Formats: sequence, C-alpha cells, structure tokens
Amino acid sequence: METGLVQGSTVVNKEGVKRHTVPKNAFPQVLDTQVSKRSSGSGRATSGVSGDSQIHVERNVAPSPVILGTISRSQPTVSNLLIAHPVYGKNCWPIIHSEINRGKQFTRIQADTAVYLNPETLEINWGTESEELKRPAPGKGNDPVASKDGRTAEPLPSNLVKAVAPYLGKPYKEINCYGLVVRGLKKLGIQYQGSGGLQEKLIKMAMQRGRPENAYLNGEGIVQASGRSVYSKSISGIRDSEAEAAKTFEEVEPLLDRGFILSFSTPTRGHTGIVSRRDDLWTYINSGNMDNEVGLRGIPKGVGEESLSAEVKNWFRLAQRRNEPLLITLGQLNSQKLAFFQKNRSGVTEKV
Repeated sequence: METGLVQGSTVVNKEGVKRHTVPKNAFPQVLDTQVSKRSSGSGRATSGVSGDSQIHVERNVAPSPVILGTISRSQPTVSNLLIAHPVYGKNCWPIIHSEINRGKQFTRIQADTAVYLNPETLEINWGTESEELKRPAPGKGNDPVASKDGRTAEPLPSNLVKAVAPYLGKPYKEINCYGLVVRGLKKLGIQYQGSGGLQEKLIKMAMQRGRPENAYLNGEGIVQASGRSVYSKSISGIRDSEAEAAKTFEEVEPLLDRGFILSFSTPTRGHTGIVSRRDDLWTYINSGNMDNEVGLRGIPKGVGEESLSAEVKNWFRLAQRRNEPLLITLGQLNSQKLAFFQKNRSGVTEKV
C-alpha cells in the first residue's frame, strides 16, 4: 500500500519539495458534482447505495460489453454472476428471462468461460458468442495487437501484467506506483514522454479542464485518456471499515480482469496499481509498503504483488482513521486508443 498526495493546489513541505493537494472540504463537493453529471443523461449506468456511497458503471457511446465474471466452482451459473453485479444484480431474473435471453443454453456454459452483458440490449453472451459484441467499431474498443509475423497477439491490457513483472522487487525510490504503470506501458511500446506522447495528452486534458498540469498524471488519468471506466465508487463517513470494505470487494470482484488498472484516492492520498491473479486469489501489483504481499517475499517498500481484498481493506481503514472520503476506480485500457501513442504504429510490442 502506497500513499501519496492527490493533485490539486501547490504547497511546499518542510523539505522544500513542491506538492499538490486539494482543500479537504472541496473533495466531497467535486465528487458530488461529478456524480450528478454522471446521473443526468450522460449514457452511464448509475446506482445509489446505502449511506453516502455512490456507484457507477460507465457505458461508452458505442457499447462495450460489461464483464459479469467467469463461470467457476464458486460461481457456477450465469445467475450467480449477474446477482453479484452492483448495477444489474437487482434485475437478474427479468434479464435472464427476457425475450433476448430466454432461449439461451446457459446450463451448457463450461467452467473458466467469461460472461458478458450488452449494456444497451441487456443480451447475455459468452465465449465465442461474445466476440461480435466485443468487436468495436473502427477507432474504438479493444482489438488484439498485430505481431511482426501478422499473427494476432494478446491485447495490450492483458500484456500489462507481464510487462511489469520484471520490476517486482525494485525499491520504491526507483519506481513509485504511477511510474510502475508508465514503465509497463513503455515496455509495450507506448510513447509516454515527448511530442505526441501519452503524458502530453494527460497534461492537455488537465489544462483544458482548468486543472493543475499534473492532475491526470495518475491511474485515473491514464484510463480516461486510453481506456474506459468499468467501476467507480465514492464513500464518505466510513464507520465500519472492515464491513464496508468487504461489501465493496464483493461488488467489484465480478468485474475484475488481469491488466485492469485499480486506483484509490482520498483528499490527501493517492495510489494506483494493476490487477492480476494467482490461482483463485485476485492480486494487486503495485509499488508501496508491502504489508499484504503474496508469493515470494520481497522488500518492505517497493514493487510487489499483494492480496487485492486486503489492499481494499487497508484503504478503508486509512479513510476511516483520517475521516476522509474514499474514491475507488477500476478501469480497462483500450488497445486501439493506446495505439495512438505507440512508437511503432504497426502495433508491434516488445516481447513480455
């Protein structure tokens, strides 16, 4: 778990280092404004939850499939996956028995098969049936990347986990959490610095919106510029961090996939990392204090792989202890959006 200041107005600490932060009381106001915009004709599905929480699952204009999860021993049916979804779960049975879905052979879906929902038609698809839904219009979506010999390689988002693996064990002073994501993208052939690079795009986004130049130099910014939001939840007034963290992980777990970018932020802290998986355990590759590390033990503070559910609990505890609101966002990178920043526009990436 790594904690650092969220961008905002510039302040100078006692060591003379410039930092950016936002006034503590400004965070809920900004958040409320963002949530209200999402709820008014923006084409995004929103769902209110108990207390002061808000959840939204974002839709693109050209609909990308909503990942319901993967058929497994613990979730053996489509209804198990659908009921667990934070937005569509309450309408599980009407969706399953709708005219577009009622004739589908859900009982024949094999284990380890991913299941998807079209957010506009509410049609459920899986495996090869979902390929047409997942294939976007030109210029959109998440098509595979072409390799040198013309064969189809893994999509860039999936390869991000492999790209950052060589950095495991590196000390935090060499690579922080944001730097880890950037290095992973660079290893995949994405131009970050310089004219036409991803960093330039992020800075321009901030300036166009009247924000500090570094406002989007974080995981959320990368997703906005080169992907799509899958899940977002804002929580304030946390009273039982353990229970609320467990509930949130139950909501987000069906949406997880390897290579997704997961970010946490409060008015004074921010962190980002990459979702991965070890056997039946969802993990979080990041750079920070390694207090929930899995696998081989590395250094106390640096790049490592932690239990994702434990990391969620850490952030709820931190927000409760500091009496601050917490924002959790999950994003999926988009291969064709990232292609605009590729050094080799033919789509060739390094071997990872």
